[in-house]
Amino acid sequence: MPSSLPNGDNAPPLNRADEVDDLVNAVKSLIVPYVRAADEAAAFRAQGHLGEGPSPQNVLVESHRPEELVKRLQFSLPEGQGRGKDGLLDAIQNVLRYSVNTWDQGFLDKLYSSTNAVGVVSDMLLAVLNTNVSSRPQP
Repeated sequence: MPSSLPNGDNAPPLNRADEVDDLVNAVKSLIVPYVRAADEAAAFRAQGHLGEGPSPQNVLVESHRPEELVKRLQFSLPEGQGRGKDGLLDAIQNVLRYSVNTWDQGFLDKLYSSTNAVGVVSDMLLAVLNTNVSSRPQP
């Protein structure tokens, strides 16, 4: 039977689209609650409060000293075998937890504020296209 693979290569077919679909959905399940937390905190911010309960959480940032963040994040590049999808998702969860939530109404920097849904999708599109963002022609 003739091979449908180029040059008779018996390598398995690529599965990148399914891999992207799986990871995007997994990361989406972390990002959407992150953004939603800022949306839900907006009503309390308008009244000058952080939220309900005995110890409301500030969704803008969970503030820690740099040394404490290093301990909490535990970033490492393992030699040999990596940490896989679960390790990646754990790292993303920690980055979201300890980063400033720019979606919160309490965030405003000197030169910029938050992005929006179109900005997120635009960044994803640029990443998929993998274009060089340099505006100068290369020789």
